[in-house]
Amino acid sequence: MAETSDRGRSLLLAQLLHHPNLQVRSKAALLVGKSNQDVKWVSHQMSGSDSRVRANAAGNGIQGLYRLGMPSAIGSILTMIAHTDNGFRKTGIWLIGETGDLRFLPVLARLMKESTPALRPYVFRAFAKLKQKRSRLAALPALRLPALRRKSQTEGFREIHKMPLSPAGHPIAGLKATQLALWEKNDLIPDYNVRPVLEKIPLSIAFAVPRNTAPLETPGVYEQALESCLQLKRKIDGRMMLQYCRSEGPEANFTPEESAAELRFILDPAAVERAIKIRKPRLSSSGSLPHAVRSLIASMSRGRGRRHLIVLDDGSCPAPDAGVLREIMGAARGTEITIHAVSPRQAPWRDICADTGGQWLLGTNEDSAPQTLTGLCAYLTASYQVHYRSNEVADLRIEVCTEQGLGEVTLLAY
Repeated sequence: MAETSDRGRSLLLAQLLHHPNLQVRSKAALLVGKSNQDVKWVSHQMSGSDSRVRANAAGNGIQGLYRLGMPSAIGSILTMIAHTDNGFRKTGIWLIGETGDLRFLPVLARLMKESTPALRPYVFRAFAKLKQKRSRLAALPALRLPALRRKSQTEGFREIHKMPLSPAGHPIAGLKATQLALWEKNDLIPDYNVRPVLEKIPLSIAFAVPRNTAPLETPGVYEQALESCLQLKRKIDGRMMLQYCRSEGPEANFTPEESAAELRFILDPAAVERAIKIRKPRLSSSGSLPHAVRSLIASMSRGRGRRHLIVLDDGSCPAPDAGVLREIMGAARGTEITIHAVSPRQAPWRDICADTGGQWLLGTNEDSAPQTLTGLCAYLTASYQVHYRSNEVADLRIEVCTEQGLGEVTLLAY
């Protein structure tokens, strides 16, 4: 068999699938299933005449799909477990143990109570393998999982972007779709697809940041958020920052043009880090959030590639009035700047973001700023785009399982 050509081997196996001996047909199905990557073929085998052949063929075909990282294998495993034939159910339980996929732990817990005595040993065996794996991975430092929602262009589907990071903050590349699990309202989502998205051209990103008024030895949450995003910066990307004064006193009297004169994009990561950590005096900060936004827009025309302005709004400054709002949107459109905002208030940032093609993210509190901002920066630079089938916006729990550890995050509905 080893010396037979691929075509000859396929023809021979196809003939053996119809051999009068049941055991020969079953072994042939095992070989075909291991080499077949077609979801339709797996579905077809599940409707064949011989239960043993069908279970072997479908099970090995599903295992091959899973190893390739195809999420369709998740639904197929659930279908096997729900089958009326115990042979299929045994194969489905065996598949769970072979994949080591932790998303199936609740399924196995349910089967422990519902399954027949003939199936229960298979369930316990698979459950023990998954519990052992979870205990091993849970002992490792947790992965970071910044993520954000985005409006899907496909009706009936939702879209999220995520970038798993190591505990040290480094992006995890080569993630398979089967290493991601989704739950909506505690219901497992089996129908989803994943694709990597990589921005290849330079990004010039400016940040409007609340001024930290705490003692010098106390880093602010927004400074921590900017440092967290720094690990996602590429050599070709520029960063610019401008702090704005919160409503703790009278505003400084200066124009956006005066503050814009000192603003420039920085490419060197070490210089960016120093700029984040330097506590600038009040007079070197913008007088308010609207002033900071206008100053940054005036300075961003020198940026290379795509230009993004990220507004970190803690809600302390008055929102722009209608006249300033029109000025900001007109200036952003004229210089092709995309505005994003992390803010506890929708108005007016949601409209500004939508008008310029950016993202508005709900900033529920300051503690969530690092995670939210890192998710936004990952979305702009490099992320995994996930589409999943759902007709409503609900709380979404996301789990990533790799040999480096586990990561989990919940995206709240808003």
